[in-house]
Amino acid sequence: MKKTGLFSLMFALAQMTGGISLAASNDCKPKHDIKTVEEGVLTVAAYQAPPYIGIEDNKLVGVDGEVLTRIAELNCLKAKPMALDIAAVIQAIQSGRADVAAGDWYLSKSRAKVLGVTDPLYRDNLSIVSSSGLKTLDALVGKRVGTLQGSSWSDDLQKLIGSTFTLYQSQQSVYTDLKNGRLDAVIDSAASSPAQLKLMDIKAEVTVPPPDERVGQSMKPPLNTFPVKKGSDELVKAINDGIEEMRDSGELKAIFDKYGFPEELRKLPDPIYLID
Repeated sequence: MKKTGLFSLMFALAQMTGGISLAASNDCKPKHDIKTVEEGVLTVAAYQAPPYIGIEDNKLVGVDGEVLTRIAELNCLKAKPMALDIAAVIQAIQSGRADVAAGDWYLSKSRAKVLGVTDPLYRDNLSIVSSSGLKTLDALVGKRVGTLQGSSWSDDLQKLIGSTFTLYQSQQSVYTDLKNGRLDAVIDSAASSPAQLKLMDIKAEVTVPPPDERVGQSMKPPLNTFPVKKGSDELVKAINDGIEEMRDSGELKAIFDKYGFPEELRKLPDPIYLID
């Protein structure tokens, strides 16, 4: 009897607390009617790329991660990360396994043809990372320079630098070679490079070089987007409206500040453009 009584009391309390939670859930009115891969969940295809995106304790972190988590909340959804290698992220969107991709994906004309694209949060200037303080793209000629494979500046830099320019499969490997003196410089995004230096305990300078017409990305820095499956117009609208609301409320600034996101990269051009 005592066990039954205790169980009844615990059950009653659970019902009371659960009832509050359920009521709060039922009171949630989504801003948009979004159809997602999993009901009640916004599945985010992500990889580790601080300060843009990361996964910790099965939660999204980084600028993109916190923004998408908040947008999910505004639409009565729970943000759920899908951890993938960077090469598999866009495929997960196109195949319908995930709802949205995070991690500084560029707003490009080619991407807009095959995916739904959203308004940008930030732009992505390239930076020179070096222990000797190299400050211009011209200064890289004759130097041992590395960058991540698939970067938008790779083709132009290959022509400029030549045989001493090397493509790497991962940020860890390119920064390891910089740390060990096998590279004179790394080309990376201006937001990502400070985070990588801190993560790998490397002492080096980060410089955003002046525009150089030989490297198109320095003349017209890419803007980011959150790619979704083509035709997911309501999800695009939900993300765009969420970004605007967070910008107006100051929430977006707070997230930028939290991750030390450079001020100059928060300023968007007018009008917004798509790179080739």
